[in-house]
Amino acid sequence: MALRKAEKDIELALADCKCVHIKMLELSDDISAESEIEWIRRIQTQYNDIIGKIETFIAVTERENIVKHSCPLRLEKVKMPFFDGTIRQYPRFRKILRNR
Repeated sequence: MALRKAEKDIELALADCKCVHIKMLELSDDISAESEIEWIRRIQTQYNDIIGKIETFIAVTERENIVKHSCPLRLEKVKMPFFDGTIRQYPRFRKILRNR
């Protein structure tokens, strides 16, 4: 929950940064505008990296929670008796089936 909030806060901060950046570009000359454009590109790259890490961490945490809350009891599958067709073995086979 805290990571989702941090993600939204970072997104809002980037939006504010872009607005100020656009205003700053209007006031800048060509040389400083190029460095400002490069700066906002680096900020956008860092933003993408951080958001990617947050999303990955959230996905891993959610998967771990699903596994943790799933049934921890592991049962072996029931093995059904096998009848190979031998007539002498049929009464025993039938008895095993009744007892299950």
